[in-house]
Amino acid sequence: MTDTQIVQAYADAWTQSIEAVSELVAPLTEGEWNRRTDCPGWSVRDVVSHLIAMETELLGDPRPIHTVPSDLRHVVDEFTRYCRCRSTSAAATPARR
Repeated sequence: MTDTQIVQAYADAWTQSIEAVSELVAPLTEGEWNRRTDCPGWSVRDVVSHLIAMETELLGDPRPIHTVPSDLRHVVDEFTRYCRCRSTSAAATPARR
């Protein structure tokens, strides 16, 4: 397999993943977007926003970092705080949802 074929396989897998997530969340109502998940303190909107934030950062489009409340029990280290900041930033940016 050539380098081009390897990269194309990764790009195809990425596209398939993005399309699957988009299909999954497209029919959600506002109440469903706000539903709790198994991730403590995270709604469906938070999880999807986290995916968007991480993908945009990997694509070279970092979001501005902002602070999150200090009383979030699930934020136990700097990496978790970083991820939470990124996902809430993406959730606050309607054009990116």
